This record gives sequence, C-alpha cells and structure tokens, in this order.
Amino acid sequence: MFRNAFTLLLAIALTACGAAQPTPDIDTIATDVAGTLQAAATATGAAASPTSPPIPTFTETSPPTPEPTTTPQPGRLNFTTGATQGVATGRVEANQTVTFTAGAAQNQVMVAELFTPSGSAVLEIVGADGTVLLPASNRWNTYRSVLRSTQDYEFRVIGGNSAQDFTLTVVFAVPVQFGSGASSATYSGRTVNGYPVSYGLHANQGQTLQVTVNTNASDAALTIWGFNDGTPYARAQNGVTNFSQSLPASQYYIIEVVPQGGRVIDFQVEIRVTN
Repeated sequence: MFRNAFTLLLAIALTACGAAQPTPDIDTIATDVAGTLQAAATATGAAASPTSPPIPTFTETSPPTPEPTTTPQPGRLNFTTGATQGVATGRVEANQTVTFTAGAAQNQVMVAELFTPSGSAVLEIVGADGTVLLPASNRWNTYRSVLRSTQDYEFRVIGGNSAQDFTLTVVFAVPVQFGSGASSATYSGRTVNGYPVSYGLHANQGQTLQVTVNTNASDAALTIWGFNDGTPYARAQNGVTNFSQSLPASQYYIIEVVPQGGRVIDFQVEIRVTN
C-alpha cells in the first residue's frame, strides 16, 4: 500500500514540475525512502502536536578551502530497509568532486556530515529539481534541514588542496506522525548494521515530550537533541531509556535509538507529546 501511494504521489509531483525537470527513478527513490518510512505506528491519547510546523533555518561556519574543479564520480547511497542512516567512504583527489545520490521524502529531517582527516573537503547538496540546499561556496562540512520535496538529493564531496580519505554520513529521520486525536505513537524498529535509528518530531515550547524505549540500557538507549539549538537533552552514553521533559523551545526534536557498541537490536519506542 505504501508503494502504490508513494508512486502516485511522486507521479503527481513530477507532472507538476514540468518536462524540463529531471526524472529520477521512482523505483530507486521508493527503495531509499522505504528505508526510513517502513515502521508502522499506532497512536493513542488526546490532542496531537500541531501540523505544518515552520521549516527551521540553520547556519554555521567551516574553514575555507580552494575552489574545486568538478570531476563527478557518481554513486548511490543506499539505505537498507529499516535504516535511517547511510554511510559512504572513499577518497577524493585535490580539487575534485565525488557525488553520491539518495532519495528522501518531503518533511523528513536530513542531517549530513562529511569527515576528512584534515577537514579541508567541503560538502554541497543539490536536489534533483535543481534546488541548492547547501552551496559549495559556504564551505561547510555539516548540514541539517527539513526537506521540502520528495526526490533524489545529490551529496557532493569536494576536495581541498590535497587528496583525502573521507566518510560521508547521511541521516533521514522518520517523521513522527500521530493518529487523529492522538498524542502518542509507537514505532517498532531495528538498529540495522548497528547504526542508530532516528525520528523527527516538531513540538512547541511548554509541551511535555515523553519517550520510552523498551530495551536494557546496556543494549540501546536514547539520544534526544534540538534541531535549531543543537542542545542534547538526553545522551545514550548515560543509559537513558525513559525521558520526560517540558520543552524549552518550539522546534523539531531528533530522537535517536542508539545501540550500545554497534549492536543490532530490535526495539519499540513510544513517543508522546502532551500540553
């Protein structure tokens, strides 16, 4: 059912964009998006958190690097079903570009981070429709955003003044959705490949966020941080499996189920927001 609904939605969106727009592979994007949208939620309770939250903004600075020449080496950053994190490793030559592509859905929270030993490489992110989310001229190596469109996204690793090994990590969080009239949802998942599983939820200042994961702290625990302020409100290394807090700001909150020691753990996480 997800596949049929997704294909119809994407077909309508592509038709609206017009013939001049790129036409990404529907099957490939569906496979990527399925990796973070496969969890089924059940909801109980009272009024849900607001719909259509504002798209947040984010700024940061990174060290400058030389202007690159573009030498694309395309590859697909695939997400295993049930995973919310994809990792690519490789080598980028001086002033060259290595490109990876992944599909994601509208309203998913995306977090991308590029690491090189010298920190000289920079990251560029461009949608299949030509929208530039992160220009190379910013010279950043990390970026986070709430995605406005369901489509492919290119992640371009742009080399500095010397050849560098790199690790590119991209997270597409599961958008938390409550049923009509509900204030909670329960998700089942697995820490595929030993990676954390991430969920994105918008909630308002003064509301109470409660999160419970049904694991022993020695198996998996919770990390929770604010999208806008970057503040960690819970840390998995502290063994947090039950969390409750009145929220200090209206923003997206990122909830991560983090396996201890890179283990593969099956879990259920309940997420609740009350006024």
